[in-house]
Amino acid sequence: MTGRRVVVCLSGLVLVSALMVSLEAQEKSRSRSRKATASEKTQAKAESDETARKSSAWRRLPSGYAALKLSAKQREEIYSAREEYGAQIDQLEQEILALREKMMDECEDVLTSTQKKALASARQKKASKSSASTSESGRSTRSTSSKKKSTASRK
Repeated sequence: MTGRRVVVCLSGLVLVSALMVSLEAQEKSRSRSRKATASEKTQAKAESDETARKSSAWRRLPSGYAALKLSAKQREEIYSAREEYGAQIDQLEQEILALREKMMDECEDVLTSTQKKALASARQKKASKSSASTSESGRSTRSTSSKKKSTASRK
């Protein structure tokens, strides 16, 4: 049983590694073919500017860059790079989530029906415990009697 888990985990890692290598190869070939004419560059920049304004999730400077007195051109180039790679990162994160879900499904397929019920019960207890541990004010909802017990045990 643990051997299958290892195989599933390793296959997931291999798939993610393969995706990363593929993206790196695509980027290398893309950088070689970036010798566009001036009009193509102007048109692409106008389109990227419009897309950049629409997509604010990646349109931020990395930590520490604001203090570097960047020119407007530098800012736009940074925004463009972050949006390009950010879109790829978002896509990979979605793929990773799907892989994790698939992995967990395969792991749960190994379990007996009794084990599946026990797992569901444990998950439900954990969820109810985490939701009951905080109140609206964000404080712990531990009862005063348990607080008195813990205080008494310290004395």
